[in-house]
Amino acid sequence: MNALIKTKLTVKFILRIYKEFFSDLWKYYSSPYPILLFIGTLRRIRRRLKYLWFPKGKGRPSVTENIVDLILDMKRSNWDWGAQRISDELGLLGIVIHKRTVQRILKEYGFITRKTRITPPTWSTFLKSHKELWAMDFASVIDLKCLQIFILVVIDVTSRKLILINVTLNPDRNWIIQQFKNCSINGINLPSAIILDNDGIYGKWIDPTFKKLFEITTCRIPRGSPWLNGRCERLIKSIKYEVLYRVEVCNAEHAMRLCSQYRDYYNNYRPHQAIQGKAPQNIPVLAAPAVNIANFRYNKIKMIDGLITRFEMAA
Repeated sequence: MNALIKTKLTVKFILRIYKEFFSDLWKYYSSPYPILLFIGTLRRIRRRLKYLWFPKGKGRPSVTENIVDLILDMKRSNWDWGAQRISDELGLLGIVIHKRTVQRILKEYGFITRKTRITPPTWSTFLKSHKELWAMDFASVIDLKCLQIFILVVIDVTSRKLILINVTLNPDRNWIIQQFKNCSINGINLPSAIILDNDGIYGKWIDPTFKKLFEITTCRIPRGSPWLNGRCERLIKSIKYEVLYRVEVCNAEHAMRLCSQYRDYYNNYRPHQAIQGKAPQNIPVLAAPAVNIANFRYNKIKMIDGLITRFEMAA
């Protein structure tokens, strides 16, 4: 990373400081940490003024102000993004910053991230026994007519690719079978095994039927162990908290449109920690080139009706 360039004191620079100051007060006045946000704004002003007259000497390169602005812009545009997610998004832009550095910057400016619990033990031994492995699960959402809409998701455990997402009001045996027939018709290679839980929606029919029709071995997780289907559980959480919980779902068609848009975003643009911060669909394509940290521009692109803002380098 290039060394920090001394900032010039201009009217535009001062106006930007005031704009960010009032923006933080207006956008996050309902935050549970208003005092910390206010202190973070004062620290940012002090940081900028300090670099005007007292730039750092040689040593470990500092995070430049334009990168700090980008990190804060990502956090403001996507409030649920944590330090790891922002670090992965920066990696897609060709900017390598460790998540601890991002976490320190967010904390300094008053953006406190929630603590995460320790995850249960993994089951890597089982995953290694199947070369091609999918996982499936159902989620549900209530629309404006108080009808329960069921959402079927199928994910590739290895590549994290979202294979299938579809919605229905009546998920029965024939509907589930038809979804996998559609995958086969569309040229998608079916796996050797698929993980599912013990919901009554599957019943006892699914084990022999999948083996006979698709040559797929069904692997049911033990009761009371949802972490054994953690890939699907995490995917469903992402869909709900990034999309479905943030809008009023009108009907099944509206839910299907949102889920289809999220599938495109999830497979092509959303970074995943398990695959080194890449997107499942375009791992080789998204290899970002090196960028000039001192002088770069980026574009913000709204997706899924403006619910998610992704970033890309400007030409």
